[in-house]
Amino acid sequence: MAKNRLHCSFKSFVSLGKEEITDLITHLELKDLVPIKYGLSATRPKFEYNSLLKSDVAEVCISQGRIAIKGKVFVIELSVSEYFAKPLLQTLIIEVSKKTDLTFITTLVNDLFAMLRACYAFVDLDYNGDTYTSGRSIEDCLGGFSWVNIFGKPYINLWGRDKFLNAPAFEVRDYDDFITVMIQETPFHTSKEVEAKSSELKSYFGLDCFYKFNLEKRKTSFNSIKEIIEYDLENKKSIRYLAPDFHRYYNYQSNSKCMFLVQKEVLDKLDN
Repeated sequence: MAKNRLHCSFKSFVSLGKEEITDLITHLELKDLVPIKYGLSATRPKFEYNSLLKSDVAEVCISQGRIAIKGKVFVIELSVSEYFAKPLLQTLIIEVSKKTDLTFITTLVNDLFAMLRACYAFVDLDYNGDTYTSGRSIEDCLGGFSWVNIFGKPYINLWGRDKFLNAPAFEVRDYDDFITVMIQETPFHTSKEVEAKSSELKSYFGLDCFYKFNLEKRKTSFNSIKEIIEYDLENKKSIRYLAPDFHRYYNYQSNSKCMFLVQKEVLDKLDN
């Protein structure tokens, strides 16, 4: 039977500690997703996983800033260092078929959302969802909607709980700390079906919250790094988005603020 890869992407501003990584591995085992290999990245060409004991994985993960955990039908990649990205991107890739128990999948994703202390997540087949943001952080905007979409407190406060509960979606579930929005019963849909439903939901929640593709026609030819940075900084000012104030949830340390300061610092050095 043909297998499909279900991509589950989580965004979080909170780094994981050793105890949390160990708990996560234990939780996977309880779900019969038993890790068999560990490594620093599952996406490098010809990458060979390291032979690590379970007891050593958390320490290696913390020291290296990332880890990949592979099982028979899944791979999960964790970023635990603020050096790589903030908000942190955690991904789970799991093989599914039309006979897969989708309740098992959605329950697992909800569990991981809480364990990773994520603020946003989306789930779909091979990135079939409407998630394109061309490098924009979730602190600027979202791409759109996928099969399953999970929104944490920042988004619940932005749009309001009632807005979610009345959304024109296949199913909306309120778990108090987060809300899931499922656009249709299964992930086995075409990209055109996703795009149509996503467009409806983006209009419902407000287009200013989502990537403005027609306005974001970025130049592709630059003469210098300075020109790229100046263009990006100006672009941020000219295109306005509506997003949660993540600073208030994460001790005023979030990606767009940090990246803006880094870009400004680089620009100042180039000018001197």
